[in-house]
Amino acid sequence: MLVANAANRTGIASSAANVLVAAGFTDSTPVDALSNAEISAVYARPGFEAAAAEVAATLGLAATSVRPLDANAITPDDGAGDVIAAIGADFPR
Repeated sequence: MLVANAANRTGIASSAANVLVAAGFTDSTPVDALSNAEISAVYARPGFEAAAAEVAATLGLAATSVRPLDANAITPDDGAGDVIAAIGADFPR
């Protein structure tokens, strides 16, 4: 599980990671996304879609925010996670 700052706002990924840890998810050191996004998304490798949906729901994101993790890199550390929450500028915390 990775939480990535895709909003270019200091501390936004840490805030999201704290929400997830409080809900029982594994602690994750936030990383920076390779690009910024207006809308948050949760990316999942095949077989991890249910976990990604749970992450999205915990973060208050729409079910439509869950997307397949494909060859397009989200972070420099994509290989470290089966689920990557890319926290965009729309994240309220």
